[in-house]
Amino acid sequence: MTAGSAYAESQGIPFLGAFFAYEGPHRNEGYEWTYSPFPKSRDVARSTRGLLELIPEGERPTNVGLWEPNSGWGEEQADYWEETLSDAGYDVVLRETFSLGSQDFSTLISQSESEDVEVLLSTPTPPGGITAVNQMQSNNWAPDVLKFVRAADPTAWWSALGDTGAYACMCPGWVPGLTGGGNEQLWSAYESEYGLEDGELIRTPVGGAYNVAQTALQAIEGADSVQPSALQETLRSETFETVIGSFGFENNGLPAEGDLTAPTGQWWEGNQHTVYPETDGRGAMDFQYPIPAWSER
Repeated sequence: MTAGSAYAESQGIPFLGAFFAYEGPHRNEGYEWTYSPFPKSRDVARSTRGLLELIPEGERPTNVGLWEPNSGWGEEQADYWEETLSDAGYDVVLRETFSLGSQDFSTLISQSESEDVEVLLSTPTPPGGITAVNQMQSNNWAPDVLKFVRAADPTAWWSALGDTGAYACMCPGWVPGLTGGGNEQLWSAYESEYGLEDGELIRTPVGGAYNVAQTALQAIEGADSVQPSALQETLRSETFETVIGSFGFENNGLPAEGDLTAPTGQWWEGNQHTVYPETDGRGAMDFQYPIPAWSER
């Protein structure tokens, strides 16, 4: 997204970019033409709190562990998680940094076990997250809740791990199970064009991309023009209704604070299902909690 932003900002043309939760560039780069119709780090943190609140209070875990990649987004997301969950009464019992590209998570696993981490949150790369879960299994440890944003987003997660990767949660922007905002039309159009096998659900990037197209179309229709300045004004002033929700934009291109509920998905039987917010849409399911011991899976 940053390459697209650089070109758009230099040329003075609107740019819509998704699959990018990092808020820092919006706040620090002086964006005027870059708009991101996508849940951001603060939305992911609020979604995590909502997910945990689905668990009955008497059974709800309280000990949170943060594995923080040594990156700008890693720090930003960990900060939001710590602030949001601490304010809600959770105890952040572990916050440790690791290097992106790390292939050894044994120390982090040992520390998490020692600190009785029940909810493990991180934003590793897909290869890193896959390696971490394999090493959790080797070390016979797992948290009660695992949320690996980014790592568990792509289908590579299930291709590499299969049932070992079940129960993992993620926030990829759109997840099967969401309703309203054109979701019914998305399913109809996708099935008409590509078809779906029995039990197969639409993959998450499809919904995220459809949402970008919806935002672009609504901006053009609202401006009644394709002139950059007219589109910029519409993006800054209008509300957009897409498959991920209803939202407006701040002048820096972030979705307006509080507008978007970042859907949390969970891997189950080869598909990603919406578990938060609770919906009755196609692909939604009840949150599977807690993650059982490896010997019971």
